[in-house]
Amino acid sequence: MHEISEYIENPNLGLIDAFQLESFREFMEESDIELVVVDRGDGTQAHIQALSLRSVNQVLRRIIKRCEESGVDLKKWICDKDEFDLCGKLDLPIGERMRQLDEFFRYKRAQAAIIVVDVLLAILAPPTFGLFLTLLAVLGWLNNYFLELCDCSNRV
Repeated sequence: MHEISEYIENPNLGLIDAFQLESFREFMEESDIELVVVDRGDGTQAHIQALSLRSVNQVLRRIIKRCEESGVDLKKWICDKDEFDLCGKLDLPIGERMRQLDEFFRYKRAQAAIIVVDVLLAILAPPTFGLFLTLLAVLGWLNNYFLELCDCSNRV
């Protein structure tokens, strides 16, 4: 698992890690996957499968829909002023916002684990669940998905 700062510096890491995590692949369709070129650091490159950047929003919509069907309102968690209050945090640097959202999701983990058992059964092992929540926070920033979800443009 990478640090949030690594994801901020290289968003492709989030796309690669999301593909490699089975609980994210559960929400992907074949058309959501693409090959990306990665530098191995030794002068060579490799092709690796990753979640396509153009598909991030669709995959996140599927996750949020499945959670809603199971009684977890992720949109409320992220947007509501009494919860994370994303729109109220827009003046913070992106790295700080992402770290706060990751910490918030981890705080909510116990509540989510109880409610979301049938949604994300494969991720309930603590290390994988934490990675899933971190990637959810990271991918939510790509293409401003969470800003659109919360409709922050109308609230700031």
